[in-house]
Amino acid sequence: MDKGFIDRFNHTSSVTSKAVALVPPDKVDLKPSPEMMSAKELAIHIFVGEKGLMSGAMTGEVTKETFASTAAEAAGMTMEQIAAWGQKIHAATSEWMAKATPEDMAKPVKTFFGMPMTGKTCVMGALEHMIHHRGQFYVYLRMMGLTPPNQYAP
Repeated sequence: MDKGFIDRFNHTSSVTSKAVALVPPDKVDLKPSPEMMSAKELAIHIFVGEKGLMSGAMTGEVTKETFASTAAEAAGMTMEQIAAWGQKIHAATSEWMAKATPEDMAKPVKTFFGMPMTGKTCVMGALEHMIHHRGQFYVYLRMMGLTPPNQYAP
């Protein structure tokens, strides 16, 4: 896979983890509105999405079980621990992408939600999911009176 793309995904993940680690313990339950996820739930969701989709790229199948077991790993973690856990998840993603062949990217991936995917669409979906929810997370940080990390800073 293209090194420039991998570098950008790595940076996106790093900035996301920095944002997650900013949340103080007394703000983990903040919700912009009652039907939304809390800051902690959203942080976990971001990294669960990456592991779930990238697991599909690696194995050929996106499963509900992967999402559920990954979310269970984060039970009881602090926000700093969730940020470090997210970086651990991403390290496996990055390592796989660096070794992925064009065939890996083109292979079909079965999904429990019925959308046809390939290894490449799983990778792109994982990145899109992270960026989308990081944007939401930045709103949460602003509501807490915090300044989100600069997404363009090295």
